[in-house]
Amino acid sequence: MTLTVKDLEYDSLGCFKDEKMFMSHPRFEVIEQANNTTYSLAASVFTKDIDRGFRIAHAMEAGTMWINCANQTEISMPFGGFKQSGIGRELSEYALENYTNVKAVHVNIGIRL
Repeated sequence: MTLTVKDLEYDSLGCFKDEKMFMSHPRFEVIEQANNTTYSLAASVFTKDIDRGFRIAHAMEAGTMWINCANQTEISMPFGGFKQSGIGRELSEYALENYTNVKAVHVNIGIRL
């Protein structure tokens, strides 16, 4: 089995610059290389063994993981990256946190001051 991992590289203005690909047989080596990158927006793993796909997905430091597909989004699933790939999440209930502030208001309704 050969695993391929892509790392997108950006310039100082955040514009896409390059895409790095890692290929290797031992999956732990590939996962280590992929997790040792600056950006971690999303990753895909293609495998006939779904259990292996889930193990790899859990080991990867990526905000979104796809197993046997790529670039598929669903409005109810959060989308966002780890590390330098962004702050917060888009889509789903998690995105609402970006647009709300929590405030606590305490009211004394029975004790005289």
